[in-house]
Amino acid sequence: MDTYQWDGPLLVGVAQLDEQHRLLHRLIMSLIRALEKNLEDSGSEDSFTEIFKNLVEHFKAEEEYLENQGYPDLLPVRRYFVWVTGGIGRPGFQRRAEEFGASESLSA
Repeated sequence: MDTYQWDGPLLVGVAQLDEQHRLLHRLIMSLIRALEKNLEDSGSEDSFTEIFKNLVEHFKAEEEYLENQGYPDLLPVRRYFVWVTGGIGRPGFQRRAEEFGASESLSA
């Protein structure tokens, strides 16, 4: 059973981002439940891959939303996203990491 529901104060008020948050929460909780039943679950690698794929897509959508809203502190957000994902799946991620100063934070 989930320890909390993805609603109320956890919602950001942007339908696309809220739905992505709900999906990530469901995927992560499903993986946790599967691992609690069987730590050597052969499907867990696929679950991690699906979570990561959805996380990368979510970060792209969130970054685009923040940029379109003129979010003033976008640079630290971009650094964090590059750090978490390692830039995987992002065209030209190394160039962008350097452009936004994230390459230094990745090596630290």
